[in-house]
Amino acid sequence: MPNDRLWQAVATIEVDGVSAGPFRLNRSDAVTIGRSNRAGLHSPSPRIEVPRELARLRCTRSGWVLENEGITVGRPPVSVRVTGPEIQSRNGALYAPRAWVLLGKGEWRLKWDVGVSVTVILRPLTETDEIVGDACDQPRRHDGYATFVPETVKLTVLERRNMAALFAYLIRGDPEPKESYAEAARLLGGDPSQRARTRDLLRAQLPKITTRINKRRAKDGAVKAFDDIGRYLVDVTGTLSRDDLED
Repeated sequence: MPNDRLWQAVATIEVDGVSAGPFRLNRSDAVTIGRSNRAGLHSPSPRIEVPRELARLRCTRSGWVLENEGITVGRPPVSVRVTGPEIQSRNGALYAPRAWVLLGKGEWRLKWDVGVSVTVILRPLTETDEIVGDACDQPRRHDGYATFVPETVKLTVLERRNMAALFAYLIRGDPEPKESYAEAARLLGGDPSQRARTRDLLRAQLPKITTRINKRRAKDGAVKAFDDIGRYLVDVTGTLSRDDLED
């Protein structure tokens, strides 16, 4: 994929008329938006109406992804209004709770109405930016409040082995291979003459697993892109880990 899609970004967060930033966003892991002390884009206002973890921004090979699936105990998820260069309406587009929104290069405004107005302005980093600091999430601690954790996806032994090979690059933190299915077939080993058959098996297996994932997500929005399916299995739910990779 084009390198310019991996654009470095800065963000400013404004809550109830109080703003903070700009912050350089961490590209190696998700950046949480919210009131939680661990949130990389931490609310500059003490107003308790702001959810602890409202949403997340994640850098992918296709652009920045807004994951509007933050959960606060006792409060339902809320929709987000997004305006930017690829949305024709001046009023932006409204995305449902837990939707994933892919953002291309350019300036975007993300706005939630949660009793107070929370606005995040996301744009490319420039050489003249005076950065306040880096936005990166702090390690999660067991600090006494409940947190929503997506359930792992149930996979058979064969499915787990195959998906771990297919998304080994995400588990290891490596660049995505040019031929993902061919590389997975190589990692799975066996007779080289059977690798074409293995690739076909993987191509047939992934849509079935994706269908099961999206049935579980139901109203949360479908996961479709190859890279996002892998991130859902590896990063979001922790279904796959290094333990699933053969040495």
